[in-house]
Amino acid sequence: MFRRSAARACRARLLQSSGFATVSESLLKVSVVDGGRPAASVSLVLKAGPRFEAKPGLAHVLKNFAFKGTSQRSALKTVVLSVTLGREYLAFTAQFLRGDEKYFVDVLSGLVTSSNFANHELHESVAPQIEAEARAASADPAVVAIDVAHTLAFRSGLGNPLLAPSHNTITVEDVKAFAAQTFTKDNVAIIGSNVQVADLTQLVQKSLEGLTSGTTATIPTKYYGGESRISAHTLPTIFIGFGTSTPSPPLAVLSSYLDPTPSMKWSEGLSPLSVLPVEASVQVVHESYSDGALLGILIQGPTTEVVKEAGKIAVKALKDAGAGAINSDALTRALSKARFSAASALEGHEGLTASVAAQV
Repeated sequence: MFRRSAARACRARLLQSSGFATVSESLLKVSVVDGGRPAASVSLVLKAGPRFEAKPGLAHVLKNFAFKGTSQRSALKTVVLSVTLGREYLAFTAQFLRGDEKYFVDVLSGLVTSSNFANHELHESVAPQIEAEARAASADPAVVAIDVAHTLAFRSGLGNPLLAPSHNTITVEDVKAFAAQTFTKDNVAIIGSNVQVADLTQLVQKSLEGLTSGTTATIPTKYYGGESRISAHTLPTIFIGFGTSTPSPPLAVLSSYLDPTPSMKWSEGLSPLSVLPVEASVQVVHESYSDGALLGILIQGPTTEVVKEAGKIAVKALKDAGAGAINSDALTRALSKARFSAASALEGHEGLTASVAAQV
């Protein structure tokens, strides 16, 4: 209980010291971190990730429809923007010089109020892009392992695949229905950096006034777990971990404790995973969601023997941590490292979006 409270207090202090402010008006939630810098950004974060799709791949297709044109602007006028797909949210982002927020808020708002979703764009540009991304993902054993780990951990909801299958039966009507379900006032949060919260609130209220009310139903997350083996002619890979069905700040501390990345250059680090075979590569994966989390160790190596040996060490490290075999010095270091990681994440807009989206 102490660690969880400390983590929450730390996050609150970090946001407060960064000039964080949140306003909720007419169902719209606006959050801003204003550091007074000249480079600003705004994201529209929508509850439209794979967790909420009724048909596999809908969120991925909707993501790739972004910036294909609206009733006000062609695709050529929106190429300066970016889109991010998470398991729970879809985020449209614009980066610009401070003072230009009026124009870019208007552009972003058009994506959720007047996207065309043209049938020819689905077949000519969206579908080929989805197929290319699906092929690239399936060829990366690390991506496959993490995706399978989510499916084993949560099955549906957070366990839904992040990307659409390379061959799918999704139609424009499916996309329009999903957009109508998720592009609502209750489902959108606006996150800005280096803008005035009052100005941003006024702009989005005007630009998004056409959105209807309504929220996407959320089925509570349940953790299952399991084991799976996939035959592949690629780099031997193993993922060992576990999940929870509640947000778990202590997992961030455990992630920092396990992370083998040394704090000082040229040192081996003090992580229990630092003793893995030199041929093996290791990555600690910590994914946190609104009502769940997944923590694991991703190991890759040139041979199955190397991966198996490294896997034994990883399992021991997880069991020792679970049994409370962490001394006070190691725990203090892990807490400090977790706080620093949280502070660093707030420095960039992408990290800010990921950190704040679930809260707002």
